[in-house]
Amino acid sequence: MYGRKTKLAVLLLLVVLLQGYLGMSFMVIQPGAAIDLARLVHTPQDEIPRQGAFFLTAVSSQRANLLTALRALTRPEADLVPTRNELPQGMDLDSYLDLMERMMEESKMVAQAVALRQAGYQVQVDSLVRIERVLPRSPARGLLQAGDALIKIDGHPIATTDELKWRLQDRSVGDEVVLLVLREGELLEVVVPTVSQSQAPDLPVLQIIVGPYHEYDLPMAIEIDSDNIKGSSAGLMFALEILDQLTAGELTGGRKIAGTGSLTLQGRVEAVGGVRQKVIAAGRSGADYFLVPLANEAEARSVSGQIQVVAVDHIEDAIGFLEKIAGAQAS
Repeated sequence: MYGRKTKLAVLLLLVVLLQGYLGMSFMVIQPGAAIDLARLVHTPQDEIPRQGAFFLTAVSSQRANLLTALRALTRPEADLVPTRNELPQGMDLDSYLDLMERMMEESKMVAQAVALRQAGYQVQVDSLVRIERVLPRSPARGLLQAGDALIKIDGHPIATTDELKWRLQDRSVGDEVVLLVLREGELLEVVVPTVSQSQAPDLPVLQIIVGPYHEYDLPMAIEIDSDNIKGSSAGLMFALEILDQLTAGELTGGRKIAGTGSLTLQGRVEAVGGVRQKVIAAGRSGADYFLVPLANEAEARSVSGQIQVVAVDHIEDAIGFLEKIAGAQAS
């Protein structure tokens, strides 16, 4: 009897240790909600009756435990990923979630500005990308510091965190980039080599943590409730919903349009994560089409099923496609 109790105690201890290890080291990523954006976006024209709908798609991420890890390993729609792949090196979970919250706020601002400009309004936006932390292994240590505002990279203006990201992605690991920095009222030019990151060795990074800071003056009041969703990947769909409301529901053609994509102030649609799970979420909601950044097209098509995947590089690509299906619906 004593031997059985000892074995049981050892087994329970192993389970507890494994549970703790999984919770600290892994995240489970799976399909989240597909939300009708008419519930979240409110403009002065939001009560005009419309046919069709735009859907925001999201992923659900949580710390792994024994049950969710087993499910992720046996279900194709879920992924078990190391936590270090989800968090920037040197950043804890709370800091990361705070950054993602501010990136969501930035995406709302960008979506409003882009949509209003597409609708013919004048919009004034002042946006900065500030350095929040220079990580210990960054080649920029001693060159950049917290509080610096990044004005340009290789001569190209930077207005949002996503613009910095895609400008870096045009380079190769080891390339030097020239940064124009505003520090305490003084403009400085800093040359920094890019390095690789462990989870994506071919992706050049600077090993710095940046955050958005912006001010803007809009010609009308627009409210966006992000419904506890964080990050910047809803920008494209926010903008399309705003534009659809401002144009009396002319964009959807009576269809259900889901999608994802980060948006720059110039209207460019940038790659995002979790696309496979988002397409699955859209399929469960009965969406007819899924708008996706061009860079994520292959991943989206791998699980598209009955949904027609439409890859776009700019918001005008999305608008052009939507006008085409709306015209076909009317004819």
